[in-house]
Amino acid sequence: MGSDERDRAPHIKGLRRALRRVRGLAVANAANNTGGYGLLMLPPSPHTGYEIVETGPPTTTLDSLSIDSDVSVTCPSGATFRFGPLGDLQLGSGAEITVSAEGKSFTITVASATGAIKCVEN
Repeated sequence: MGSDERDRAPHIKGLRRALRRVRGLAVANAANNTGGYGLLMLPPSPHTGYEIVETGPPTTTLDSLSIDSDVSVTCPSGATFRFGPLGDLQLGSGAEITVSAEGKSFTITVASATGAIKCVEN
């Protein structure tokens, strides 16, 4: 599946967009929020939704989104993705999301040093 097909799959596109949004918020608001922003997968695996939060203090939920029941989402390296003011993943954050649907499986990875997001078909 090429990049165009991944972008058309709403379950992949939504997660990639959310991760980019969280990273962008962390960079854009660095002067006022050194704690950064995060994407929290809900509840324990397999995940049925996620929240975008300002990591405060206090922690403030900015948005909540659900994942379709026919999509399986797991996070083998941790279910919290926190981005610091430079756009990097903060220590202890997850770096990988596995998404399976429609007989296909994809892995979304986040580079810890830069926050760059990559998606590949498994």
